[in-house]
This record gives sequence, C-alpha cells and structure tokens, in this order.
Amino acid sequence: MPSHIKGALCYIKADNQVVFVDEVFTKKLSLPGGTIGANENPANAAERETWEETGLVVTAEEILTQTDTAVVYHCTPDSGVIAFTERNEQGFHVLPAWFAPDFRIEVNQALLAYADSIKPEQYRYPDQFVQQVLNHDIPNAPIQYIDSAISAAPLVHQYELPMILAIQSSIFQLPEGISDGVVSFFKLVNLSSSIFGVLFLLPILVYFFGGKSILHMMFISIVTVTITLLIQLGLKYPRPFIYQPLLQLTDAVGFSTPSIRAALGVVLIGYLFHVWRKTYDYDSIWGYLFAVIALTLTQGLSSVILGEQFASDVLFGYVIGLFTLWHYIRLEGKPSVTVKLIMLHPALWWASFIGLCVLANQFHSIQLANIAAVVFAAVIALPSLLKAQRLHSPYLAIKLIVSWLAAGAILATQVHWFPHFVQSSISGYLTQCGIWFLLTYMIIKISCIGNNQIIEKSS
Repeated sequence: MPSHIKGALCYIKADNQVVFVDEVFTKKLSLPGGTIGANENPANAAERETWEETGLVVTAEEILTQTDTAVVYHCTPDSGVIAFTERNEQGFHVLPAWFAPDFRIEVNQALLAYADSIKPEQYRYPDQFVQQVLNHDIPNAPIQYIDSAISAAPLVHQYELPMILAIQSSIFQLPEGISDGVVSFFKLVNLSSSIFGVLFLLPILVYFFGGKSILHMMFISIVTVTITLLIQLGLKYPRPFIYQPLLQLTDAVGFSTPSIRAALGVVLIGYLFHVWRKTYDYDSIWGYLFAVIALTLTQGLSSVILGEQFASDVLFGYVIGLFTLWHYIRLEGKPSVTVKLIMLHPALWWASFIGLCVLANQFHSIQLANIAAVVFAAVIALPSLLKAQRLHSPYLAIKLIVSWLAAGAILATQVHWFPHFVQSSISGYLTQCGIWFLLTYMIIKISCIGNNQIIEKSS
C-alpha cells in the first residue's frame, strides 16, 4: 500500500443499505474504519477498526476503491448484521453496538442507511463521498431486524425499560399539542442541572455568594462530575434508548450509569444551602430550598421519562452527590485542613486542568475534555472571581440578559458554523472544547464586571 494511504475503511452492505458510523468528534457520518497502525496490514486495520466502532466482526475482501488518503474494502460480517426495525428521525436503522469498544467514546451510533439518501455535506469527507460510498455493486450481507434488545440489558434495567415505555406511551396518547408541550417541559427541566444550566445562572450566584464561594462550588462540582464520568466509562452501561430506539427523545451522549445531572444537582443544592445558612438569615432559605429540591427531583424524573436515564441511574447519582458534598463539609469543619484556601489557589486549578487533560486523552472522552475546558476558563478568569464580592455586582439584570443572549446565540447558531471548523476528528475535538471554554470564560467575566471599581472605592 502506498505510504500516503493512512486509513482503511469497510464498506458493508445489507438489505441494499450501507453501514455508517456517526462520529462523536466531527458529528459527521463515515464508513467504519480508521488509521492504519505501524506495520499493520491495511485489511487487518479495516477489520479491527470496524469491530471497535460497530461491534461487527468482519472479513475484508477485495478493495473497492482507493482515495488519496484511504483504501475502502468490501467487508462481509461473519455473523451478519442486526439492526432495529424502527427508523430514527433521520430515517436510518440503528445497530445495537453498545458493546463496541469505541461506542459513545468516538462513535455516537452505528447506522444502516441507503447510500443515496446521504448528502455529501453529512459525510466526513464530502469531496470523497461519491468515490467512497456510491456505486459499489457488492452482495448483501445477511440481516436480522429486531424490535428491541431489552433482554441484553442488566437485570435491573430490564425491569425499568417497560416502565419507561409505558410512561412515554401514556404521554403520546394525549392530544398532540398537549403531549408536545409535556415533552418540551421535561426537556427544559432536564437542562436545569446541566453544567450549561449552572453557567446560565452564574451572574446570580456571583451576586449572592461572591466569587470565592463560587470557586468552591465550581471545584466540588467538577470533582463530582469527574468521578461520575469515570464510573460511567468504567461501567459503560448504555442509555435506555440504546436498547429500544423508540424511547429516544433527546440527543444525550455518553453512558447512563450513574446520572451526572442527578449527582450535580445534589451537590449544587447542598452547597448553596450550606453557604446561605452561614451568610444570610437561616429561616429565609427554607421555602427556596424545598422549591429547588422539587426542581431537582423533577429533573431526575424528566431524564427517565425522556429515555435518557434509568431511575436507578438517578438514584446512584444522588448517592454520589451526597457523598461528595458530605466529604467537602467534613473537611471544611476540620481546623487542621485549610480546604477553603486550597480551593482558591491557582496551583490546584492548574493541576486539575492538567489531570483532566490526561484523563481525557487516556479515555478518549470528549466529556472529560469539555470539563477540562471549563477548568481552563476558570483558571484564566481566576483573578476576577477572587475579587468578586457578594451583593457588590452592579447591573445584575443587564449582565443576565447579555450573558444569556450571547451564550444562546453561540449555541443556537452552532449547527451552522460548527461544520466549517471541523475537517478532522482533532479539529472537531478542539472546536467542541473551545465552545465550552468560550462560554465559561465569557459568562464568568460578564458576572464579575464592576467589582474592581467597587473594591477600590471601599478600600
């Protein structure tokens, strides 16, 4: 094989359709395959990469085509292809591929689709789309369609899946306008405990609690999310809609167990209550506390109803959140441990950033990389947060409006400008991390505007 050929791909045909993978980093479709290793036979590389991305054990047959950078093999699955009967919103059949090593890490889903239904701009290499994908006359591999894969789920999840399906069915039996409204409500509530949700509330939090308390909150939140993500990557339990695609009502990435949002919600509520009762009137918090707890419980229920989490995942997340919070409060109460000062030191934040980068590289996790981007933004904006005093942040309403509009514009227009920055997995990886960095840094700086002048006057 010529030295300029760096990749080997598999062209798998079944029921006159082609197997594609939906890439996490580029958010584009491609044929299964990847980089040829040093001294590796290209056919073996195509077989290996296809197994890692789709879970299909294949045999690479003849070469179908060769582009400037990759070779495409006709590959036959040793045990045929299994796909879900129902099609997703794009009209593709989804393959049950949760056991593949790269599933939900580098590959979001494995799909079966008609080649001529794919637009070149949906393909990772649009200029090579015709040569790689179209007009290959090869025999179809055996295929079996299934309605669900519930029997392959862990036992506790097998009991929960029918309940989620029953709840969704009852919602969709409502009149169309009402059912759409209910689903939209649950989607909105589900975002409340996400890291994006916290960022959107940052100007308010800085105003009431000050920058130093927010740094403490951010650090224990990052620790909680990191622990939860590492457990997810260790267990690799799929989300409910992976076993039964009909359940999918969100575009959630990653794995299911435990729930990151449940763990994060407990930590945020517990920490803010802990700070409020020491800073303000103790009795004034109770009404807000019950309201926020109700919101968190509703968020957990929403993620289950939307087919994003199992109820057991949510409970597991609550346990992790409570454990992390309890550990922080315990350390804070010890006179010999200066945990508050340590969390404000730049060295800790730099060490956290480097550690997260190492973990993201080790696990090939875009979620860990995004958290690293948030930490890097906090490191760069650390001086502003350290100076921010509670109740001393002017123009709170204006800050909220500006930060919400700017962040909303970035997220709303992402689908239009993101593809122009993504030419490879690396550029997609960096662009996604860049969005998280930009949003975090921008909202922190907006939240802290005006504090320097106030500190100078008071001094």
